[in-house]
Amino acid sequence: MLANLNSEGVARGAQPSEVPAEGRTAVRLCSVAVLAAACCVLSLGGLGAPAQAATKPKPKAYPADVQQRIDAIKARGGRAIKIVEVPFVRVANNHHGSVVRPNSLPSQCGLVVLLSRSGSYIESDSFTHCTIPAEEIQMLSGIARLRWDGWEELKTDEDGNAGQYSLAMDFDYDCAGTGTHNFKTVTNGYVEMWGEGHQASAYDELDNQRC
Repeated sequence: MLANLNSEGVARGAQPSEVPAEGRTAVRLCSVAVLAAACCVLSLGGLGAPAQAATKPKPKAYPADVQQRIDAIKARGGRAIKIVEVPFVRVANNHHGSVVRPNSLPSQCGLVVLLSRSGSYIESDSFTHCTIPAEEIQMLSGIARLRWDGWEELKTDEDGNAGQYSLAMDFDYDCAGTGTHNFKTVTNGYVEMWGEGHQASAYDELDNQRC
């Protein structure tokens, strides 16, 4: 209907003399009202249902000892940029007997690694947690810094237990007076469950640390 009206609001093909002035005014006002109503309908239709208020994502829940360590680091002004968590997987030889691959069966265990700094100390923390007691848990971890020719290992530590749900290990390196470096901690974990070995490896980094 709107396409058949000219700029004066008069039907196309009609002569202006055929419509009184007050009639033309009424047509124009009617056209304006129709356009306004159409725009209103289109606008409301485009909006759809009212958007729900965005909800803040819940913080990740860590095991109690991991969370306590994170809180302790923050309380003393330390920095923990990120926290790395990976599952343990069973490793088995394929039919060639030479290539290892992760098995799809879970181990019920996970490895958490974080690297932080407090003062001049670069601190490495590693945690293994299982939902059932493990026959054996072992962890080997190291701290390294990046030099012009690659990563230089600075310090290592290892620990283990048997028949436990978890194992926690922490150690540090005093970087005072050594300049500015990137630091990395790498932890290799081993868990024995149901007579079979499961492995996990994770690392965390702190970049551009001026000591």
